[in-house]
Amino acid sequence: MVGKQLGASALAALTTRGFSELARLGRACGARAETMTGLSGLGDLILSCSSPQSRNFALGLALGRNEPRPLR
Repeated sequence: MVGKQLGASALAALTTRGFSELARLGRACGARAETMTGLSGLGDLILSCSSPQSRNFALGLALGRNEPRPLR
């Protein structure tokens, strides 16, 4: 699990930074603040950063390991 490799503080820092960037991009594209802080914004980011069951997590892990993309 990534959290154990990086440490809980590092994972929290990366997730927080990711949320900041996600919110900034969303605002620039015209998204509503409620969308960014709800399930489709923060909820999806947390799942993508912490769950191997997430397709985004699996893809990022495969890319980082220079492996082929996982199948759906």
